[in-house]
Amino acid sequence: MNQEGTTAFESDLLEALAAEDVPGALSALGERARGSRGTGARYSDVAGGTPGRANSIYTTSLPSNASLAMTPNPFSPDGDGFEDFCSIRYNLPQTTALIRVTIFDIKGRLIRTLANGELTGPKGELIWDGFDDGRQRARIGPYIVFLEAIDSQGGTIATAKAVAVVATKL
Repeated sequence: MNQEGTTAFESDLLEALAAEDVPGALSALGERARGSRGTGARYSDVAGGTPGRANSIYTTSLPSNASLAMTPNPFSPDGDGFEDFCSIRYNLPQTTALIRVTIFDIKGRLIRTLANGELTGPKGELIWDGFDDGRQRARIGPYIVFLEAIDSQGGTIATAKAVAVVATKL
């Protein structure tokens, strides 16, 4: 660990992602998978480590395509405590991947980035609170949720799209 409380692996990965250097990020992941960095140092398994049982990225079979599912849909982020959040579940055809999940309005404008370069296993879930990146509540209507996943071994890209509807009580 360094002074900021991050491992060398995390620092390398964060630097590569901040520079939008996908090959560098994949290289850092590859080095981690091999367990060394040329200096003989070994990275600890931060993602998925659950000693004594199958870890959080263990899978017996993978789907052939990426998929998204929204619950509830429509949802109403009005703060009344009922269906204020949309749960976005995803399934990927890779055992590990770096994901980006973005939300676009009906005119194709990016309004929210839920994940950008996050390491994940074949299944996961994100929560959208119905707000944009500027912390303004999204207007009533349909929104496109777009998932991009880059395989950590070969750079294979999987994508999925779905529609989430923001509603309100009348």
